[in-house]
Amino acid sequence: MKKNRLLIIGSNSFIAKNLLSHNHLKKYDLYLISRKKNKNSNLKNFYKLDLSKKKKIENVIKIINPNYIIHLADTKNKKNLKIKPVSNKNINLIFAKNIISACIKLDNLKKFIFLGSCDEYGNNNFFVNEKSNPRPVKYYGRYKLKITNEILKAKKKHNLPIIILRPSVVYGPGQDNNMFIPTMIRCYKTKKILKMGLGNQYRDFLYIDDLITGIIKALICKNFKMHNDIFNLSYGKSHKVIEVVEIFRKLIQTRKNDHLFTKINPKMKDLCTYYFIDNKKARLRLGWVPKIKLKQGLVRILKYEK
Repeated sequence: MKKNRLLIIGSNSFIAKNLLSHNHLKKYDLYLISRKKNKNSNLKNFYKLDLSKKKKIENVIKIINPNYIIHLADTKNKKNLKIKPVSNKNINLIFAKNIISACIKLDNLKKFIFLGSCDEYGNNNFFVNEKSNPRPVKYYGRYKLKITNEILKAKKKHNLPIIILRPSVVYGPGQDNNMFIPTMIRCYKTKKILKMGLGNQYRDFLYIDDLITGIIKALICKNFKMHNDIFNLSYGKSHKVIEVVEIFRKLIQTRKNDHLFTKINPKMKDLCTYYFIDNKKARLRLGWVPKIKLKQGLVRILKYEK
């Protein structure tokens, strides 16, 4: 039986690396697009591609002619960009527009999955769901919402078959140091001081394996009513950041001479203080259930870092 063609755009990201190790992907003819070379660069179906080049991205996607697309490409680092004077506040929107332009010309596309963010909802001291009005307060959430709106326009105008996933704060082994938990782990390993605010802001932490399961659930769902929809992927329980530090400290208490040193700076504040994400829709309609509690996730990271 001929396999469906699956294209993953942004194959060099932390999330993509974990997704590519999932056994379900063996059922597809897999194609990868990345702006930079990586360990998959030698694969026959790997394309190193500048996503800002509209014609190039259209030509490559036309050649691949995928049945499924998972769009994970995202950049927060201006050093990775060769385009001037474009900032990374809108370069991701340019990437997305070029990809959408290519997708609406495909005849055999069954599903386009985009990874948005729960940052799109902004600062809310109550549980938000997919019907909540997005009011992002950070630029990351703002540009993710702009991309979401572009995709929704393409769905309405061109009948693009879409699923938008909004994960909460993803964490796990091997993550870049620009997030709180890997920064905490790095400070612990190197005996450096973790500089932080009061830690009173709430976050919903989602372990990477649970996110990957959610992406696979969205990929394999066959009910057409589930297409053209948005799903929150969150653990469903929020913790104060200072709680994360205390949980981690308890985990390393049994280790001799192991400490996590912190320095509290009350002036360090976060625009988004509250972060409560309802995941009932994904549970009910995708059959997705997150399994890894925060403490379990931290234990797994510690084992990985040994």
